[in-house]
Amino acid sequence: MEEYFDVLDERGKCTGQVCPRSVVHQNGYFHATVHIWVINRTCDILLQKRSSQKDTHPGLWDISCAGHLSDGDRSLDAAVRELKEELGIAVANPSQFQYLFQVFSLYVSSDKLIKDNEFSDVYILRIDNEIATIQFCTEEISEIKYVSPAEFGKMVSTADPSLVPHDEEYRKILDYLNIHTPPLAN
Repeated sequence: MEEYFDVLDERGKCTGQVCPRSVVHQNGYFHATVHIWVINRTCDILLQKRSSQKDTHPGLWDISCAGHLSDGDRSLDAAVRELKEELGIAVANPSQFQYLFQVFSLYVSSDKLIKDNEFSDVYILRIDNEIATIQFCTEEISEIKYVSPAEFGKMVSTADPSLVPHDEEYRKILDYLNIHTPPLAN
């Protein structure tokens, strides 16, 4: 069953139009997503490797968790849902998510069949889940790993080709972590 998204204008406001995912991506309509950065007790960043079956950026390392807002969704509701669907992590209290900022990204596939114009609300979730306890969705994700902010910074600064290109967001996350690095309390 195909997902339906709210179509946004060029400023990220709802137009009132709702379209199927395929139409949104085919026509390059603006739409909303959420990006959740999972940070553990030692401030390591959880990355996911996208499944080789994904229609965009297959087999590349990406944000901990990301997903589209379905029509009528609120950003935080989508964050809770996507985290559960992709990583099997249930968050009892949505206030655990810390909203950071919004970014806009444009992606056009090499065959020009996908035109992805996304306004993404970016969140951090500080939890302490060991890799072995995370039951990720294998249709979406092929692998997960924690990396230190220093290791992630090196990947970003060297334009590591194994990373999905989210350059602006990566810089903002690294800036945030450089300022706010306290580990979780016991």
